[in-house]
Amino acid sequence: DNASVWVSSGWATNHATATFTKTLVSGKSGTDRIAWREWSMDTYGPIVLAAEYGPKVSRDNMAGQVHLSEDYGQTWRVIFDLADVDKSTGVEAHLHGVKYDPWWDAIWVSNGDFVQNAANWVSFDHGATWTRLAFVHQVTNMIPLPSCVLFVTDTGSVNGIYRLPRTHPANLTVELALTQDAGSGITMLGTQIFQLRSRPGSPVLMSADAGGVSGPARLFATYDGYNFREVWTDNQSYVNHGLRTMVGPTITGKYHGRLDRVTNYATDSVVITLAPA
Repeated sequence: DNASVWVSSGWATNHATATFTKTLVSGKSGTDRIAWREWSMDTYGPIVLAAEYGPKVSRDNMAGQVHLSEDYGQTWRVIFDLADVDKSTGVEAHLHGVKYDPWWDAIWVSNGDFVQNAANWVSFDHGATWTRLAFVHQVTNMIPLPSCVLFVTDTGSVNGIYRLPRTHPANLTVELALTQDAGSGITMLGTQIFQLRSRPGSPVLMSADAGGVSGPARLFATYDGYNFREVWTDNQSYVNHGLRTMVGPTITGKYHGRLDRVTNYATDSVVITLAPA
């Protein structure tokens, strides 16, 4: 089945009796789009963003739509379609990340794959118009912070974290913030950016898998987007595996992650305690 979004009713009162209603199904109606398996999602108050992620087939069948809800997921509208916005996009294209930016009331979108299809976009009017950044690195996702916007790479150039300083919306110049590896291949692949927005002062955690060259997964943290610290490195090496998700902190201040290692695609867990800055 195509990926779908369901909204609960009565969850806050009683989880056991709560009901769920399907409010969104991925893909264009009336076309031959194959089922899209996943979403890249972001929420901020009543704003919910859902970007399709799935196989890369053709311009009509690529996972290329971003959907916006401004009423907690009850109703939706398409605000971005990669096949319509970027006429030069080839068949090896699909969406990567989407984020809402409360400081500029903006929406950020990234897509790939490969250099010819890599692009990063921003809208300052909730999807009515889009601006393509001159920054052409392929990224997996991004996160807006008070002083900047951070991007993690999925590229064969300089593997690392990039930063767009928050000077003025008209200035969309992106700079290298942290080099993870300067090799020519995808040695470090950005997998997740996580911050607990409901707890002010929580660090931003950025995980990186080992890419096409054998190595360990790594985890970086920052509070402001300018000062970074490597807080964890795996004790094993692998290719195209690593730390996929990281959430927290718990009430005791610990972060929990899902670690995929190459042996039989085994899933391990990792627990990390971060000291205050």
